[in-house]
Amino acid sequence: MNSKMMGFISACAVGCFVASAAALCPDPNCPSAGKKAATASAGEATTTAGHPCDPANCACKKAIAAGQKPSGCNKPCGAKAHGTGTAASDSGDAARPVSQKVEAVLASLPSMKYLVGSEKTGCSYSAAAMAEKTGQPVKYLVGEEVVDDQAEATIKLTALLEKEAAALRAMQFSAGGVSTHHPLEAKSIAEKNNTTVAYRVGGLDFAEQAKAEKAIQLVSEAVASVKMSYKVEGQSFCCSQMAGAKAKESGKPIIYVVGTDETTDETAAQLLFAQTKIRVIVETAAAASAS
Repeated sequence: MNSKMMGFISACAVGCFVASAAALCPDPNCPSAGKKAATASAGEATTTAGHPCDPANCACKKAIAAGQKPSGCNKPCGAKAHGTGTAASDSGDAARPVSQKVEAVLASLPSMKYLVGSEKTGCSYSAAAMAEKTGQPVKYLVGEEVVDDQAEATIKLTALLEKEAAALRAMQFSAGGVSTHHPLEAKSIAEKNNTTVAYRVGGLDFAEQAKAEKAIQLVSEAVASVKMSYKVEGQSFCCSQMAGAKAKESGKPIIYVVGTDETTDETAAQLLFAQTKIRVIVETAAAASAS
């Protein structure tokens, strides 16, 4: 596989924001504001995340390596972008394990698909192999929009996921397989379908409003704990400005850290941040629904 294809698989391109070179972090909520940043251990593994599918777990990776024709390859890489109804909230869902509900909600959210000619796949490895074989360029499908540039597609996907994260954190009302932010609309749908209104948080339905409101509180607390931090030469920072100052001084790249994942790509980091928040929202809501 040539270097261009390898670059396509392994990373996204330019970043969404540029850290300015300030001596101290101006954010009063930052523990390091006005102080020297703490030192973090170096040598940790770096993960580049440019797609909801982690390439290391891509179902088509082995097929590509074996020289087989990549096809299908949408699980676990792909996810279908559609409306606010999710597989996790369909009728007959009550007996499903919590983990399955979580994965069903996540799979219903927008993702990046890849187009090579008339072929579409949810896996970057499959797309790279098809592009190399046919000589046609890879294009990117985000929602219903086809984009030529991977960085632009990543930014668009991040924006969609941030919007989804906000919706998942808010109370919605579900009835007849449809969810809405308007309780009267849900009541009307419920009456027409001879069913009851459920209260949806994080893509999961709650029979009791009080329990759903408690879930919203727990979700808000959990999301607040999701942070992006930064490292330059093994030194850890809580904000981009401090990291930017260190990077300018040292000439070394900024490493963006979300949880245990790290990348030097700002655009990929922003996407990873959005994905992490969504997973935390859904898992917290699922845990609340099971309690």
